[in-house]
Amino acid sequence: MRYFKPFLQIIHKVFIIELIFCFTLIIYFPDKVAEVTGYRLYTVLSDSMEPKIPTYSLVLTKLIPVEKTIQPDTIVTFEADRFGENILLTHYFRETQIGNDGNTYYRTQAEGKDFFDNYETKRSDIIGEYIYHIPYIGKIFLFLKSSFGLVYMGELFVIYLINILIKTRWKEKEVKLRKQLA
Repeated sequence: MRYFKPFLQIIHKVFIIELIFCFTLIIYFPDKVAEVTGYRLYTVLSDSMEPKIPTYSLVLTKLIPVEKTIQPDTIVTFEADRFGENILLTHYFRETQIGNDGNTYYRTQAEGKDFFDNYETKRSDIIGEYIYHIPYIGKIFLFLKSSFGLVYMGELFVIYLINILIKTRWKEKEVKLRKQLA
């Protein structure tokens, strides 16, 4: 039994390190993770899909290859040009339309709206299909990406190092005390 406890401690530390490593990759290198896994996480920043997907939800999206056909009424994540700024949105895909310029546009629609979005969404703008969401967890991801989040993680790392230092000193004193008593 005494050999089993250190083994579990090692397994636990390896698991925690892997978990931190995976979350770091997902937060700071989402494109690379998406290339490998075929999935990507996004934070919903608007209320356009409420109540189906609440604001600040973390959305899991499965990437859709450009050659794959998308079925109507599928919730998709796509890039849109809003006032000159590229943003990501997650809305329903409703239908395709041929524009005056001969291009095919994918018409999207927010939850509960009876009109299409004004965005001229092409197939190349559609990133993936909505799979699942976790309400309000997106706030954590936004915080960790921010400069305050980086400072916070740095503080946690320093506290962890101090904790290791204190434990090491206690063990040294304990060994020294045992030697004196023996």
